[in-house]
Amino acid sequence: MRTTKQFNRHEEMTPLTRDLILDLIRNPKFRDIQNNLYGLYDGYFYGPKLQAKANDTSLPTEDRIQLQSLIDTIKGYKTLKEIDWVI
Repeated sequence: MRTTKQFNRHEEMTPLTRDLILDLIRNPKFRDIQNNLYGLYDGYFYGPKLQAKANDTSLPTEDRIQLQSLIDTIKGYKTLKEIDWVI
């Protein structure tokens, strides 16, 4: 089971964070999590999948740091609700 956090993007997300998300979406190394990154624009945080990618040591350190920075920022957002998914 995976949990998705829903947050209010309009209240929480800054232009800087939106720019970082777009930079990550455009990075071909993050093609496998693009859908999850786009979900952030709708207020959905797929934490476990994004965290697994940030922990991927085959990625360049700078890319991992950028993604981890985004994850840490979004973890600080107020949660509207949590959605459990059975896979």
